[in-house]
Amino acid sequence: MSVKNIKRVEEKRESIINSAIKVFATKGFENARISDIASEAGTAYGLVYHYFDSKEDLLKKIIEEKWTLFLKSIKEIDERERGFREKITKITALLLETYRKFPELMRVLVAEYSRSPRLIKEGMKEPFMKVIKALERIVKKGQMAEEVRKDISPMVASLMYMGVIDTIFTLAEIEYKGKFTKNLETRAKAIVDIYLNGLCKKQKEE
Repeated sequence: MSVKNIKRVEEKRESIINSAIKVFATKGFENARISDIASEAGTAYGLVYHYFDSKEDLLKKIIEEKWTLFLKSIKEIDERERGFREKITKITALLLETYRKFPELMRVLVAEYSRSPRLIKEGMKEPFMKVIKALERIVKKGQMAEEVRKDISPMVASLMYMGVIDTIFTLAEIEYKGKFTKNLETRAKAIVDIYLNGLCKKQKEE
């Protein structure tokens, strides 16, 4: 296959993936049909099956590829930034910026994936768990540097963090729409401050 043909194949595959993201975000995974994706991509129904075995296979590829990109970015932040707070702030800003640029993608990754026990049971949890593991390592480093309490579980802390992000995206989608994406840096710092310091005022020592 020539370089030109390889490029054409890659472009068509990417077009189908992007169309699937839009359809999944609009109709929901369960209600979406391959014919809807083909129509959105402006391609023949049968051509979708040339690239992907099924609707489930398409979603799996989206999850694998996009969460892998997040994982790479999180690892880069972990290596580049020094303090625990700085790392979490940068990761939060990254996720919010991605939501601002690609709201439909985040809707699919959060709503259609993380909240679907059936999809997780069907072997689609690995990419997400790799991200959790990366966050765990960051928490452990924070504990070693005495920036994070040592009496907490890195796994629980990581899952709580992703739970916060999940809820924020959901509320942003329902209530705030585009308004939420303004002042991303300020919002990222506020989220991190509440996540790390909690809501309760420190009690005065007697």
